[in-house]
Amino acid sequence: MSRLLITFGLLAVVLFAVVAELVRRRRLKERHAGIWMALGVGVVVAVFFPSAVIWVSDFLGFELPANLVLVTGLVVLTFVAIQLSVEIGRLRDLVERLTTEIALLSMDRKPGGTAAEDDAGRSDTTSGADDESS
Repeated sequence: MSRLLITFGLLAVVLFAVVAELVRRRRLKERHAGIWMALGVGVVVAVFFPSAVIWVSDFLGFELPANLVLVTGLVVLTFVAIQLSVEIGRLRDLVERLTTEIALLSMDRKPGGTAAEDDAGRSDTTSGADDESS
């Protein structure tokens, strides 16, 4: 085996170890870890069976096996970006809902009136403070 293949094999092992440690420390959710573990398995298969990469690239019509690797990486990163975008959208909706609930709860706790009365009182106080400082 060439040094390059050994290097990629070691990088795949490091990837497995890093993902496992991140999951253990609860820094990475299991559903996201699956993507990275699948990527590691793909690297291991490519390292130990380079003829499989050559066969797949020939089967799919790629001129060079490196082009297959690059396109596969692009597809994987695209799926990761889509998944993260979905997560961000879900979290944004959750933050908006929680913000609304907190606002409603804080309005219920204010003594003696509605939020409109409180806002009117604040604007009067603020404008009076601005007049004094001028």
